[in-house]
Amino acid sequence: MIGFLKALPLIFREWSHSQRPARAQPESTTSLEPGSAEALVRQAEVESNLKSLMRFNALALTRLVPKNGVVLDLASGTGQIMLFLVKHRPDIRVICLEQSKAMLEEIRRQVREGGLADRVTLIEGEMSRAHEQVQDRVDLVTSILSLHCLADEVAWRQFLNCLKVLRFRNNCSIWLFDWERPGHAATPDSFVEFFFGRNQDQWRRVAENSLRSAFALEELADDLDHLGVGPFEHYRSRWLPVFQIHRLRSEKHFEFTQSLWKTPREEKRDARRLGFLRWQFPGKVMH
Repeated sequence: MIGFLKALPLIFREWSHSQRPARAQPESTTSLEPGSAEALVRQAEVESNLKSLMRFNALALTRLVPKNGVVLDLASGTGQIMLFLVKHRPDIRVICLEQSKAMLEEIRRQVREGGLADRVTLIEGEMSRAHEQVQDRVDLVTSILSLHCLADEVAWRQFLNCLKVLRFRNNCSIWLFDWERPGHAATPDSFVEFFFGRNQDQWRRVAENSLRSAFALEELADDLDHLGVGPFEHYRSRWLPVFQIHRLRSEKHFEFTQSLWKTPREEKRDARRLGFLRWQFPGKVMH
């Protein structure tokens, strides 16, 4: 409740503003220094809203992955969401595709320290060319906090084609989660301070640019609906519209059972805390 009250000024400003700013050019992560990648990981390990973001996505993803399934994650970034998922779903395998060498090295470090090398495959490559680089069977294709990295309309069209090929090849589910460009030009600065606090310098800088370079939900939803691969579900965070979800379920039937999700004893208290996100999306997103 305290978090909701703190967000009220932002909510009122967003809902009263109708002129969305133009999309900014996204920053490239390909030249990121190794130390910067590790700093992002370290900050995410202690920042509660970042941890809730990780849990939210992992809990939604687990319901889209059958037993012994394979997840292909496009533009994995720090890899923390996928590693959180694979740690709690010991039956599945994950393929992380990432263009940044620094990010890949950071994921590799976490995989090594977590003893997950037998269930996590790392591939260096562009998210819009995954269909050329990954020939393995996949049950779920994900893109989390990475769509805003697509530079322009051409890159977006290439990414759409990649999704189409992967869907037709595998009849896989698709989960796209990203920022949404706010309606007010001042919201990125204000929201980032609300969401990350004043001490998470690395994430604040990344998130501010990400919000400004993100697509609006409508800019993506129409193209996804006309892709010809099945009916997508589209969700915008309902009180503060800064996140968006696009989900397509596989046509393959499988029963998800809660027993597939394993929670280590030391995480029992925190594994399902969703923080700010718990009231941002309808409950059916998690089912």
